[in-house]
Amino acid sequence: MKKIFLTIIALSTITLIGCESSSVSNDKKYQLSVKNKNALKLYNSGQLKSVRGDYSGSKADYEAALRIEPDFIMVLLNINENNVTKKTRYIKRAYDNYENATDSEKI
Repeated sequence: MKKIFLTIIALSTITLIGCESSSVSNDKKYQLSVKNKNALKLYNSGQLKSVRGDYSGSKADYEAALRIEPDFIMVLLNINENNVTKKTRYIKRAYDNYENATDSEKI
């Protein structure tokens, strides 16, 4: 009985140690040329909504981020705009700010 108890404790300890080491995130943080943290939060929220299919909510978050930081390159490139003229202006503004972009944004 004592051997079974010690075996169970040993297995549970090994399992817990294995779970802790696998829970480390491998997400790499990309450097963006944004200075305002609120604009970055709105961009991340817009990205999440876009992935989930809420395109109108995504566009609202992107537009709010642009009101805070008008030259936020990733927002300018990713905003889902149906109006071709507006979308062209957004892309032109993003390319005009190419000198200020970080390496991850230039890719």
